[in-house]
Amino acid sequence: ATATYLLFAMLDRGGEVGTTMARAIRQLPWWAGAIGGIAVADAVVIICDFKTPLSRFSL
Repeated sequence: ATATYLLFAMLDRGGEVGTTMARAIRQLPWWAGAIGGIAVADAVVIICDFKTPLSRFSL
């Protein structure tokens, strides 16, 4: 849950959303946190791809 919390903290820059989501994640089982972390990582990659459309063609 620490890595997920740090990811939310970077996305939210220390805001209340990251802290609230991290508290909710700590109450979930470890596998739910792992699935959430993978989903967040995928979302970050998708968002970065949308911000830089040329990266899609660099493959």
